Amino acid sequence: GRKALNDNLAPQDSNRSVILDTNHEVVLVDALKGLFQDSSAIAKQYREGMMGRTSGFDWYENESIYTHTRGTATTGTVTTTIATNGAAVISLSGLGASTTIKKGDVFTIAGVYAVHPETKAVRGSLQQFVVTADATASAGGVAATVAVSPAMYYSAAEYQNINSAPQSTAAVTWVGAVGSSLEKSLAYHKDAFTFFTADLEIPRGLPAGACSRQNFEGISLRMVEGYNITDDQSPIRIDVLYGYQALRPEHAVRITS
Repeated sequence: GRKALNDNLAPQDSNRSVILDTNHEVVLVDALKGLFQDSSAIAKQYREGMMGRTSGFDWYENESIYTHTRGTATTGTVTTTIATNGAAVISLSGLGASTTIKKGDVFTIAGVYAVHPETKAVRGSLQQFVVTADATASAGGVAATVAVSPAMYYSAAEYQNINSAPQSTAAVTWVGAVGSSLEKSLAYHKDAFTFFTADLEIPRGLPAGACSRQNFEGISLRMVEGYNITDDQSPIRIDVLYGYQALRPEHAVRITS
């Protein structure tokens, strides 16, 4: 995970974190328990199962991390050569009748290598692509519109992320066993994602003190109080208008087992 972030030029500062699946946490705390020099961190490992900071990351545990179930594709080839820079859809053949490709599946393509984000020098590893929408192959084993990320830029100057366009008949290799449940952890830089809220309008015509808008750590909340004379109740509603987005997905990486 650290190598992947470094390869994509994620800032090497104190804002890197790892969120571990519970099973990953158990294994890693035991494996790295002798490497910490901070006595308080060691104490937390034994008493609370917490890890603290090591290898340039703050480490956390989360029991709600999504477990990915892999599709049934085991083989495949590129149907036609990608001819457009920025294409985010690829056609795959030779998958087998009714083969399933699941959102979150990862694959590589023979001859398609990652490049350095600035120098564009070819890396020594194949570019990984993640499927962004479920797809099912036809009876002839073709999935004509497999949506992928990142988009494929092979000669677009500053946008280039692969050394060459995926070629017709190039072999596709899938990550993970067919139908397996793959446990996931996440290593990321803080700026990979954003969560944002908007200030909601204060309703007009309310008595003083019946409405309030507060901001807590960047989260804007609006509270409105009313009165139901029929049932002698004072209902209160609290609203938040929010959104979230992966602004720099290349600065985050899934860790799979």
